[in-house]
Amino acid sequence: MNRQQPGEPNKPDGDAPVPTAATAAAEPGDTTPRAHWRATIVWGVLAVAVVIVGIVIGVLLRAGSDGRQVGEASVVATQHGSGTTITLPGYYGDNMVFQRDAPLTVHGTVNAAPSAHAGDRTRRAVFDAFNVRAVSADGTKEAVTYVGDDGAFTAEFTPTAGSTTPYVIEFRDGTTPVRVLANVVFGDVFLAAGQSNMELNVDQYYGDADARQRNLGGRFTMDDLPEPVVDADVRFVAADRVGGDVGFPARAVTNGRWLPAQDAEHVRAMSLLAQQFAARVRQAQPQIPVGVVQTAWGGTGIARHEADGDIYASHIKPLRGLRVAGVLWYQGCNDAARAADVGAYTQRMVALINQYREDFGDDDLPFLYVQLARYATDTDFRGIRQQQLDVLGDEGLANRDHVAMTVAIDTDKGTEAVIHPLGKDVLGARMAAQWLAMAHDEAVPNGPIIEEATTVAAKPGTVRLRFADGSADALNVRMPRRDAGADIESIATPTDGSPEGFEVAGADGDFVPARATIDGDAVVLQSDRVDAIRAVRYLYANDPQARRLLYNDVLPASPFVIDVTR
Repeated sequence: MNRQQPGEPNKPDGDAPVPTAATAAAEPGDTTPRAHWRATIVWGVLAVAVVIVGIVIGVLLRAGSDGRQVGEASVVATQHGSGTTITLPGYYGDNMVFQRDAPLTVHGTVNAAPSAHAGDRTRRAVFDAFNVRAVSADGTKEAVTYVGDDGAFTAEFTPTAGSTTPYVIEFRDGTTPVRVLANVVFGDVFLAAGQSNMELNVDQYYGDADARQRNLGGRFTMDDLPEPVVDADVRFVAADRVGGDVGFPARAVTNGRWLPAQDAEHVRAMSLLAQQFAARVRQAQPQIPVGVVQTAWGGTGIARHEADGDIYASHIKPLRGLRVAGVLWYQGCNDAARAADVGAYTQRMVALINQYREDFGDDDLPFLYVQLARYATDTDFRGIRQQQLDVLGDEGLANRDHVAMTVAIDTDKGTEAVIHPLGKDVLGARMAAQWLAMAHDEAVPNGPIIEEATTVAAKPGTVRLRFADGSADALNVRMPRRDAGADIESIATPTDGSPEGFEVAGADGDFVPARATIDGDAVVLQSDRVDAIRAVRYLYANDPQARRLLYNDVLPASPFVIDVTR
């Protein structure tokens, strides 16, 4: 039997040639000029077809287009007849942002099934020839590449500084690119997770008349939404609402790539809160791109985002090993509906923070979460807020450093009647300030965080409130603006008078209003109706109506309830 050479047409046993399109064009034994003319035409058509196919393949490689399926990016290339293909995770694509200043591990699968085109090359030879590199105008970075016997590969790059310099990541069979990721940059990557107030975007929540009616609630207009980001170096990829062990299910709108926020249609699909956060970070670090991986899913409880949940399985588990600069979390509305879920929220969130830090390989990973905003509801928003506050001091946190809560009690601009209130611009700015402080090892800005309430000796009906270190250095009273015209700088204005919203209770547990006075870095409460104060609470309502609120500089105090230490 003849041994076929690489690239040689298949032959049966013996030397008889296999009929081709050209020989078939002439009848057997036909050697007339007409037969040669027909054969020439057929060969010409085939040549043109080959050229067209080559051009299409080249364009696809340069553009980074792929044959993505749910949860994976599967790309086929056949240069030099190798037949080698690779499979990449579903969140890989052109325009991707990798985390700067951190080791980078790229992974996927090399598919080198034996075929007629592979010739004498064994699967192991194909695997050994496989390599990955990053090419830019500044030079080439070669990865240390490992391929297992099953074809699974990892390619490890040394840390790369952040910049807007674009790279091309080449996945190569020897010296031949099998797949490329084009226009890749190194910057700061953030996970935007939770439920609808993090997922909230124009495309899904305001994209048609019915959606606008539901989510505007007649309380504001589209013009009241924050200005969209226009920045080619803010890029994002979004997960679709598919749960379970399916790999990362990128939304169809991304079309196998990360979307730069320079196109109005792209920005419509980006989280309003995440883009406001990204814009603020970019203002502070204009040479560093920002990437966002959106995994938020509206109408979901925290349990589905935990390690045994279906959202975790499809949205977080596939990201394991990806390095990120921080997690942005806004969730809790669903858990407010059931007392059991409210009571378990702190424990679940602590476990989630620990798990996500493990998944992303950083036990000091910044985790920033939003405390629920005001909402006129009969579910227990006030209870969830307290549970969220309790996370900060919970001993179950493997590391309390770089965990911050962003208070939203004053940010709704008078839209507390809708579950997706205004104020994402304010929240984005506050979260960005907290993350930037963490990134630069500075004190994290916070409003007053209650630490302790103690009785004042010889003064019945009096307690003194002490706040966490650094959260009460500039106590003052401000009045939130509750109109759509408020912005980041004017969301709350200084005012005279004492802070409102404080209540005290005795042994009977009945809370009554108390007078509050700022005393340096503390607040003193007095009541003529309760001599022996046992508990204190502040803004402890689903949609508190107090107007003069307590602030530390420009950041509001968190609502709370606390027992008094005697």
